[in-house]
Amino acid sequence: MSRKIPVHLFVISAGLAFAQLDSNSITVRASRSFTVQPDLAVFSAPISGTKSAVSTLTSLQSTVPKANSNLSVTFSIQGTQFSTQAQLE
Repeated sequence: MSRKIPVHLFVISAGLAFAQLDSNSITVRASRSFTVQPDLAVFSAPISGTKSAVSTLTSLQSTVPKANSNLSVTFSIQGTQFSTQAQLE
């Protein structure tokens, strides 16, 4: 029984030896982290305030590029949803 233990240890350790890298190998690990700047803003307003909001945004579309030619304003209405108050009624 005592002879089987060294043989088993040899077989187990042989697998570990083959898993090691060659002495002529190079391992390169690179990583990069960056912070993305937000480029969209989301706002919500009651439908009763939509006309005023669209008017303000339309005005900004013409004035912002005049102040800085690298900037522009675009907007769209993405849909509608029910307010909490409307759902309770």
